[in-house]
Amino acid sequence: MKNSTVKPVSGLIFKLIIGFILSISPVSLKSQSYNLSLMKDIITDSVFCTDNSAESYSLFLPGNYEGSQKWPLLFIFDPAARGRIAVDKFVPAAKKFGYILVCSNTIQNGDFTKMLSKADVLYKDVMQRFSIDSRRIFSAGFSGGSRLALAFSVNNRRVAGVIGCGAGMPDIRIFRPSLMTHLIYFGIVGDKDMNYQEMNDLSLRLINSGILSYFMVFNGGHNWPEPENLQFALGWMELQLMKKGVIEKRDDFINDFLHQMTTIARQSEEKSDLVGAKKYYSYVLRDFPVSQISESLLTDIGKLEKCEPYKKAIRYYEKIHDEELLRRQRYQKAFLEIVNSNELTDSICNWWKNEIHSLDSKTRNNRSSDSLMSYRLLNMIASASIEYGSKSIENGNYKAASGFFKIWTICDPDKKNSWYNLARVCALDRQNDEALFALERSVKNGLHNKELIKNDTAFKSLQNQRRFIRLIQKIN
Repeated sequence: MKNSTVKPVSGLIFKLIIGFILSISPVSLKSQSYNLSLMKDIITDSVFCTDNSAESYSLFLPGNYEGSQKWPLLFIFDPAARGRIAVDKFVPAAKKFGYILVCSNTIQNGDFTKMLSKADVLYKDVMQRFSIDSRRIFSAGFSGGSRLALAFSVNNRRVAGVIGCGAGMPDIRIFRPSLMTHLIYFGIVGDKDMNYQEMNDLSLRLINSGILSYFMVFNGGHNWPEPENLQFALGWMELQLMKKGVIEKRDDFINDFLHQMTTIARQSEEKSDLVGAKKYYSYVLRDFPVSQISESLLTDIGKLEKCEPYKKAIRYYEKIHDEELLRRQRYQKAFLEIVNSNELTDSICNWWKNEIHSLDSKTRNNRSSDSLMSYRLLNMIASASIEYGSKSIENGNYKAASGFFKIWTICDPDKKNSWYNLARVCALDRQNDEALFALERSVKNGLHNKELIKNDTAFKSLQNQRRFIRLIQKIN
């Protein structure tokens, strides 16, 4: 999750408008007396906790919600506390399976102990306010929110399972699969996500630990999966509850889900993703009795395991995995060298340029495994640059921060945010020429909010300079 010192520069007016609308809307609930009939089948943006009004959450109640019966609950964590956005991703699944959805508007990446404490406050409020089926409580999260969802669920034995998106364990030195014995786990990650290999490694760890799990890969980067993927994930959770006898078995649902899981495996095979196909087929064999699986499918699975193209794909997959791990270690070491030296020298900057340009050239190779690895490494470099730069700002080390943000601009040369944040730290470090150059690039890349620039105290030392004044005047 990005530190708050990294300034967002887009959508400010939109956010102000939305904030005004919500301030007069009946879906912002501060009182303890409210009409549930007005909250059903829509997203309620702000429900304030009874015992702590500083904490609030976005809420979705099924259209037929009644307090006289028990309802399943999905507790969601977003890394930037974007409650409505996260809840909205799960609404199709909630409508299909009848789930209550809850996502905090205040819990975002930061002190993990405080995040868990806040999560407990929200959980207590939801359990007191609504009629919850204690057998069907799940958690979900994306990125840092995924790590929090797992930690929260390890601590709370009433949670039955986790949908983790784009990140795995909170801290592998503390959290181990042996702590997850009461959980089932559904992992989802983009094939361009910098945490892709981490999620793959977690998959193997859970298998070796006997934790029931399913891991899905989608075409994308480090972001929330699409609603249809999340609906499949929650459906898989429902399937496991049926198998355990927690909820009533429905033959129509089971047959349909067998078809869905088989389709995913066959589609991977058709795309020549034989490693993925083998994994998805193994889930089918595990989750359904042989009597329900067609003879032709069993035959096809047997052929895939023995064919030479699959064996070759496995060897190449392992090669990419090892190479990606070594490159990540090399880049991590290079970042630490900047931390220790407090600056980005010209020679090190040129080294980063060569590395990034080499990776960028490989991304054009039509989605090959090498191309996807390069995407992931570029995303890792950009993310690490932001994280290290933000920490440097917190420590008042603007020179080091400018070095990290320069690397960010090399990764994302066409983005306004990377250049804007570089301009800020350069101005704070009194590197005025560099700050103005970066600010000009940010404007060139689409920054048109002159009030944001004029009111940013980081640019106080630039405001009387002609170059700064001319730049402001050019913005429409």
